[in-house]
Amino acid sequence: MLFDTRPKVRRADLFDFEEEFGRLSGFVGDSLTRLIVVRGGLRRTGKTSLILTTLNELGVPYVFVDVREVIRSRRGGLYEVLSRALSEFLRRYSPYKALLSSFIKMLSGVRGGVRVHGFEVSLNWGGKDRPLLTELFREFDEVSAGVGVRLVIVIDEAQRLGGSLGVEVWSAVAHAYDFLGNIKFIISGSEMGVLNSIFSNPESPLFGRAYARLLPRG
Repeated sequence: MLFDTRPKVRRADLFDFEEEFGRLSGFVGDSLTRLIVVRGGLRRTGKTSLILTTLNELGVPYVFVDVREVIRSRRGGLYEVLSRALSEFLRRYSPYKALLSSFIKMLSGVRGGVRVHGFEVSLNWGGKDRPLLTELFREFDEVSAGVGVRLVIVIDEAQRLGGSLGVEVWSAVAHAYDFLGNIKFIISGSEMGVLNSIFSNPESPLFGRAYARLLPRG
């Protein structure tokens, strides 16, 4: 398993990341930490494996949004990526009936084009009634509070989100950071300059927000 190129999800398969595992576990468990940034200079240096292993070992429910593909529009990928992420979330937590039923009920009731069939979620990207990210995050927050958990939303390879679409996503994250207390975010990226600009650029929606930072060795 140590030489498998797929992201690891178990601590037994995570090699030489004990220090980072401990630090990330502390950030995730800290109720005051709302935003965690995991950065690295190259892809395949273990960021995703570290994040997934930590969340699985801690038993923390999470939605994993993989944006490794270049996403230039809602139709061109963002809502497809979100649909896959939510579908995987429902399948991952299918044994947890109370959590699963609460999230399915929430998703089915979101205004606009959200369809749930079994464990498959489909978000409609177009039209005036399309679900807003801020609305989805708000619903996540309410359901998490209702079932007594804190949901983590992971945005992996976040530097791929640029332009007006990036502004939309980071604006929604900033809103959740400011007003929603039962969800937290882990943002990872392999292009440090681009990722830094999300937080250091005064024109960025996330400018000025405090965050915990982790730089895995690799």
